Amino acid sequence: MPGSALRTAIVLLSLVSMTTGVLALDPGQSVLYCTGAKFGEDNAKTIEGCTNLIREATPLLESGEPDPTGKANWYFSRGFAYARSSDYERAVADFSKAIEINPDIDGIVYHYRALARSKAGGDADQIKADRTKACSLDKKYC
Repeated sequence: MPGSALRTAIVLLSLVSMTTGVLALDPGQSVLYCTGAKFGEDNAKTIEGCTNLIREATPLLESGEPDPTGKANWYFSRGFAYARSSDYERAVADFSKAIEINPDIDGIVYHYRALARSKAGGDADQIKADRTKACSLDKKYC
């Protein structure tokens, strides 16, 4: 299903943040702020949301708690937050980890890895391979 990885990650992050109260923003809002879905181009809130998302995802990923699907979604979410924060090398690393865990993850992960690789000045062949894989998983990335 298109965008299912992102939707799953948003639900997971929202549920965890609502139950733990870890995030500095309103519970469950870091993902929305980070993706810009809540305040559009409000850069300060976007960066704050991404910073909080990274802060929450990192210890969870290191704990080994999430199942493989959950872990892949958390890596995707943290990679997205790194990308939104212009830390493209870390974004590529997290997108790659999500793909390593689940090679058939939603095409959006390959799509964003291609974008992050491009912004980081990555290898053109790897960028093309990511775009091809994203297209094979979801035609909207063709």
